[in-house]
Amino acid sequence: MEDHATEGGNNLPHNPQEEPGALAPDEEVISQQTVQFLDDSLLVLLTASDRLYISLPNLCAALTLNARGQLQRIQRTPGLVEGLRLLPARTRGGTQRLNCLWLEKLPAWLSGLHLRGTKQASRAKIKQYRDQGVTEITRLFYAAESPALPMLPIQGTLPFPATETVIESSIETMMTLDPTLTTLPTVTPDQQELRALMTQLPYIPTSESLVTTSYQEDRAIREATLARKVEWEEEPEFQRMRYIASNKLHVYFGDPDHPLELNEALERIRSLGESTILTARILLGLWNIRRCERQLAKDGSAAIRVDEILEWRGVQKHSRTYSLSEKRFSDGFQWKHKQQVFLDVKLLEHCYLRGHHTVIVRGRAQRFRINGPYLRVTSVEKVKTGEQSEIVGYFIAPGAWINTYEEHGNIFFAEIDRRVFQLNPQNDQLALRIALFLTEHWRQHARTGQYAHPMVMRDLLTASMIPIDTRHLTNRFVPRVEAALMKLLEQGVVGEVSLLTPIDKQKAHWGRDWLASEWRILPPSSLISRYLDSIQSELPEGRRRRTSY
Repeated sequence: MEDHATEGGNNLPHNPQEEPGALAPDEEVISQQTVQFLDDSLLVLLTASDRLYISLPNLCAALTLNARGQLQRIQRTPGLVEGLRLLPARTRGGTQRLNCLWLEKLPAWLSGLHLRGTKQASRAKIKQYRDQGVTEITRLFYAAESPALPMLPIQGTLPFPATETVIESSIETMMTLDPTLTTLPTVTPDQQELRALMTQLPYIPTSESLVTTSYQEDRAIREATLARKVEWEEEPEFQRMRYIASNKLHVYFGDPDHPLELNEALERIRSLGESTILTARILLGLWNIRRCERQLAKDGSAAIRVDEILEWRGVQKHSRTYSLSEKRFSDGFQWKHKQQVFLDVKLLEHCYLRGHHTVIVRGRAQRFRINGPYLRVTSVEKVKTGEQSEIVGYFIAPGAWINTYEEHGNIFFAEIDRRVFQLNPQNDQLALRIALFLTEHWRQHARTGQYAHPMVMRDLLTASMIPIDTRHLTNRFVPRVEAALMKLLEQGVVGEVSLLTPIDKQKAHWGRDWLASEWRILPPSSLISRYLDSIQSELPEGRRRRTSY
């Protein structure tokens, strides 16, 4: 069902090059929704650059501001005019071009208003828009994009910067499917022992990288969490959903022997995404650090705090100032950020694997059957009052699938740059997906050192779980992919990005040549050196050698 704005045009010229804030040549509106925030109907547009823009006439009407005066103020303010666009929108009067403001500029715009003579009620409303607008409007937009997901309020209303992790509507879905996210069970005697172990955790600062598992099972889970939901299939003979990974491992959501109802399984599958796999990599990276520390582990599981996961994700703690003080004080991570962790861990806990994996035993490849959960998870709860409690951490371990690897000395760990964990799952989606694949790819070539072997672009995209947008291949998709690669290069996540087969972008249908082009994508030299040292240390002294790269 289409959304229609409740406003008309703003009678501005129709040549985008003649108007400040015009639609940039490489931008295109790909979706629009009308959301209800503080009883106001607001038109929100999503562009091809993955930015959300909000109708300026809507905003001014909601806040009883003069639209023309505010447009002029934005146009003469350097920090604001860069967020102004003239975008086409569907309205009751047809498609019209409206002045829209980049949503992330909303707090800066409202902070610059002169409120003398403004009624107290209007001031309070403007403050709500300034403090909560970015977070809530973003959430409402993406919830409206998936109308099948139920809408429930997210606890907590404190503001946080839009560049931090955005809480998706899938959290509300999981709260309805699994009430334990809001009402947790009472503490048992075993929990007291687990809590005591949790309090002994030392503070581990976020280093430049995290060494985490990189097995066949990890690849299958990455592909399943990032796959389009239509790529999950219903097994012909059973009422259960599965995803078949590229290595032929089958991923199920829920125990396949006791499958969830199809509707429930589909709702949970829709909740999977970039945040889920990032949490998985962090959990098993921290498990790898602590599993041999007797005081920090129990039955093979390692203790991990919720706030450690958020720190690795780069989420900032909320801070505030108190009266008569200019100093800011932190009051911890917001509840909505913790909810994202609860959701991710709950999803991972219900991922099951079936199939075979190959292990080298005494120099010969042997296949072992696997059938069980991806992770073993035990929640650790902190008692508050009465029967109410809050999850403060987890005891985490890989499923039994890892045993045959370790029993026969098949150890596969990959190093992931800290900056990968801090990529925005929405704004940096392509860069994030490519980076996660490359960490696995480089680990596979660590022993041979053949990092420079060319990769075909189509294969890179497929392995990174990036669907190819054939309808907008050359005008939108190619620039976005190349921009994602450049971002990884600029941030130092990759050491080199080179196109090996030049492409004539002046000829017709050059997109097919681009998909078939070969690229060389190298890891940073520091990572190559660390992998080389690690591999050399595993070899007998007589076999140690320098590998040519």
